Amino acid sequence: MWIKKTKRELEDDSQNKNSERFSKTIKLGIWSFIIIFLGRILFSITIGIKPYSHYVGPRELVKIDEIPEYFADYLMTALFWALALMAYQYFKPVFFNTTEESIMCDKCFLSKNDDNNLACKCGGNYYRISNYKWVEPQDELIYPDMTWIDKFKVEKNEG
Repeated sequence: MWIKKTKRELEDDSQNKNSERFSKTIKLGIWSFIIIFLGRILFSITIGIKPYSHYVGPRELVKIDEIPEYFADYLMTALFWALALMAYQYFKPVFFNTTEESIMCDKCFLSKNDDNNLACKCGGNYYRISNYKWVEPQDELIYPDMTWIDKFKVEKNEG
């Protein structure tokens, strides 16, 4: 049966979502830094993309013994792009929220996508489905004729 979450559960969900978003951002930053740093070195050696093209022609290959000369540039390039990707990843849900959250009626439990119409035909109101949780009913609440549904549709937790 669907029951409303307590305030504490809603706060925990919010905190878990924020910490998960932060950890994903850190992982993306670390991996993107490594890939961009090594990719920049690899491209310099194989294709000839030099950081300072005014010293040598832009398509001359960087020799392996010249890599320490350009180390700071490789480092700064990778750090810049990693930080840019991390900022995008972290703030993407804030600025580009494209996900529609489902809403559910508190009386008949009909669910639909959020369309700003919060009144249900049954007389109930729609609330975010993330404000509810599903719990299995206890055996003593289940009757063979399923009349327990009418008795225990919404259990409101105050907490």
